[in-house]
Amino acid sequence: MLRLQASSDTCSIPRKNSSAGSDLNILCLNCCGIKSRVNYPEFKDIIDNHEIVCLAETKTDDIDVINLPGYEFKMKKKTGKKLKTRSGSIIVGYKEHLKTMIEIIDTEYWFRSCRALSIIALICFLAGAICTGLKVFALKENKALLIAAICTILTASICILTSDILFNAEHR
Repeated sequence: MLRLQASSDTCSIPRKNSSAGSDLNILCLNCCGIKSRVNYPEFKDIIDNHEIVCLAETKTDDIDVINLPGYEFKMKKKTGKKLKTRSGSIIVGYKEHLKTMIEIIDTEYWFRSCRALSIIALICFLAGAICTGLKVFALKENKALLIAAICTILTASICILTSDILFNAEHR
């Protein structure tokens, strides 16, 4: 995740060419491997015309270094046990004059927490729905089933609210 911070209500981006205005040029590109692309002058020109670049499918790993003058790059490699070759990975790059206004946020842990809580909530909702169905259609006199349905649906609601709070707290 990329967070652009501005010190006032309006964001004034310092530019090399002050007559160019205050637009922020952002590029998102599936580059299908960046290591060979950085050697092409055309690719460098495309990158140089943007303040922020988001590159997907870069096929990089932890030891790769991308060096384009005037830019700072942050990489996130694709992880997984089944990966035997370089694949995936993303790179966010920004011009060095934006360094004080940009914060790269590691999203891996909060995302896993939100996903886990959402899965637990789904399981609880399903259990609650089954209990409710049994109570309504089959076991109408069973009070324990009604309590189980209420508790599982309440637990699911708490998990969803907690997941939402985690998600929104990380996006502020």
